[in-house]
Parts: sequence; C-alpha cells; structure tokens
Amino acid sequence: GFAKISSPVLYNSEIDTLFGVDGVKDRVIRLDVTFDASAGADGLEKAVKDLMERARATVEEKLAKVLILTDRNVDKNRAGIPMLMATGAVHQTLVKAGLRLKCDIVAETGEARDVHQIACLLGFGANAVNPYIALAIMNRFGESEELEGIDANQACQNYRAAIEKGLLKIMGKMGISTLFSYCRAQIFEVIGLSQRLVD
Repeated sequence: GFAKISSPVLYNSEIDTLFGVDGVKDRVIRLDVTFDASAGADGLEKAVKDLMERARATVEEKLAKVLILTDRNVDKNRAGIPMLMATGAVHQTLVKAGLRLKCDIVAETGEARDVHQIACLLGFGANAVNPYIALAIMNRFGESEELEGIDANQACQNYRAAIEKGLLKIMGKMGISTLFSYCRAQIFEVIGLSQRLVD
C-alpha cells in the first residue's frame, strides 16, 4: 500500500522517498513551474495556461498519482509562476476535468516559509508542501552551531513542529478538526487582487 506521511510539511528526503514507493514510483512526476523571464507578464499568463494543460495531460495520459509542482529551476533567466497561483490553477484544472481524486499535489517551493504561506498552499489545493529554502536555512542554523545543542536535524524538526502548531491554530479558529477537511477548502478572503487574477 501507499506509505502514509505524518505531516503536510515534507523534508527533501521525503520528497526523494516518493520516487521509490512500490506501485507509485513511476507515477510521481515533477512539473516545472518556471518560464522565460524575458516574456514578462504576458509570459506568466501563457505559462499558467501551459502548466494547466501539462498537469491535465500528465494525470490523464501518464496516470500520475503525485504531481510535484517545483520552482527549483528559478534562476536569472527563469521566473517562477507564484506557487499559490500554480497550485490553485492545477487543482482547479484537475477538478474540472474530473481527475483531482486520482492524484495528490505537492508544492516544492522556495517561496513558502511561514505558517500563513503554507496554509494558503494547502487551502488552495496542495496536499503537502516542501519548503526547501526554509529547510536549508534551518540546516545552516544547525551546522553553524549558533543554537546550543541544536544540530541541523533538530533545527528542521523544530521548524516543522512550529509550522504544524500554527496550522492547527488556524484550523481551530475556523472550527476545522482535520487537515483533510482544510485542504482545498479555499476559506480565505482575497484582498487587493484583481478578479481576473483570482479567476
């Protein structure tokens, strides 16, 4: 059977492990969410539509069980679709195509660091988040020995525990008792964004 995970915040090693799970490993597929930075705003809209189509085709034709949306390819020439936009777009596309229950979505992103950012990703479609830059910072804290008695492993554990506690607090305020009920619920007020962008 498929291995269960104990947290919606995934370490890098747990992402790697997904590719080795029997019965699923060939159906775990990364989708790059970056695009040519020189294309500007018009390029962003095109990139989102392209991602939506790639996601649909990957689940429908390649029978993907896990889609990992990744912004690891961001560099001076490649801009990233904002991960919240990418996640929401892929989620809605799969819902409309009747495919959402066939796969999970993981956001592999350097953007998400704090509780609110991770809560938004979960609320708009991600099943789990790998905040790899935040984890890299925790690793650096541990390796620098700035915090007495805290090694890199413990620093990452402390970070994940803090995020989980924050997520429970947010869910509790909304009267939601399980992460399953919170994921994809979209219970957020959108302030300051155009309707076209939200759509």
